Amino acid sequence: MKFKKIVSTWLHSSDLEKTKEFMSQLGVSCMLSTEEMAVFNYQDGGPNTAYYLYPAPLNDGEPMRKGGVFTIQVDDLDEVIQHCSDKNLISEDVKVHERRGFKSFLLTDPDENLFEIIQKKKEEEN
Repeated sequence: MKFKKIVSTWLHSSDLEKTKEFMSQLGVSCMLSTEEMAVFNYQDGGPNTAYYLYPAPLNDGEPMRKGGVFTIQVDDLDEVIQHCSDKNLISEDVKVHERRGFKSFLLTDPDENLFEIIQKKKEEEN
């Protein structure tokens, strides 16, 4: 499994250890970690993704808002689906969304941030 492209993204984490384990299962390395944040990088370089801990209590007792969404582009969506299934990150009946120009599926991290994994369609498939 290989990530092709990702945009720098900042997300919140309520438990950095769970977040680090989740990212490790995706094959992403933690390049910097403190008590308040973790920064991850990818095999072929590119932008970094950072997670920060939510302060406690968040917003004076307001419910924790849902986290962010970021998109990862890959060359072989089926390979990534199989990898995520093998690691129990998704169910076997994950829904693949077909859109004009790409197909994708969604998974969530321990804080319910959405990861959208996409594969661009070849020109003849459009």
